[in-house]
Amino acid sequence: MKKTATPEPTPERFAVHAVVTITPRLLDVGAAASYLGGVSVSTVRSWIKDKLITPVNLPGVKQSLGRAKKETNRRLLFDRIDLDAFVEGRREP
Repeated sequence: MKKTATPEPTPERFAVHAVVTITPRLLDVGAAASYLGGVSVSTVRSWIKDKLITPVNLPGVKQSLGRAKKETNRRLLFDRIDLDAFVEGRREP
């Protein structure tokens, strides 16, 4: 039997790869509901209707007869900073 030599460790074999976690700034309705303490999605929608919280209005693009037509994005997204301000404004003294 022929013995094979163990390869020498090289920096490439033992390289450590950093894992970067990106926390999104904008949350959809379900994530916003969870972020706000696990309230229901219908509660978040009711707060929108009552103008207690406001979704971010991002632009959307709709193709119309080969031309780009500006349109509002229909997806409801909420900025974490706005949600934090909403919570801070409701603290009891």
